[in-house]
Amino acid sequence: MPRRVVSIALGTLLAAIGALASGRVGFAVQGPAVSFAKDVAPVLERNCLSCHGEAIQMGRFDLRTRDAALRGGTRGADIVPGDAAASRMYRRIAGLEQPAMPAQNPPLPPEQVAAIKQWIDDGAAWVKDDVDGRCQLVKVLSNGFAHAALDAIAIVGLAHDLADG
Repeated sequence: MPRRVVSIALGTLLAAIGALASGRVGFAVQGPAVSFAKDVAPVLERNCLSCHGEAIQMGRFDLRTRDAALRGGTRGADIVPGDAAASRMYRRIAGLEQPAMPAQNPPLPPEQVAAIKQWIDDGAAWVKDDVDGRCQLVKVLSNGFAHAALDAIAIVGLAHDLADG
């Protein structure tokens, strides 16, 4: 019985890979993943921390840590992970809500606004270096193949556990 489970798991994996290779299965292709460390943190440092950092926190909004940023300021949550449209920070840097931000600097270029929007929509991960092995795997497979591949890996792992147990 355990060998049968392993055979089924491997067959499922090969069928998934074959379907993807033949183009019979389509996935929505997302743009390149946004890196907090490379794409978001430098923008926040250059444009936001002078008013929402260590020296002062205008509107009681502190962008130094994820926990503080998610707490928000005097008006409540400013970042809603997974929903940029509901995030006051995004709406203000995009000029959709007043006062527009950054208040003391020119508006952010569209590519920076788009990166922050995608970062929030992707869950607003807040890490110093988001290039560990697991994140790298997901980035490499971020075109939708990740789910099929990770499911197949889980199935093979489960089959292996069943064969051992």
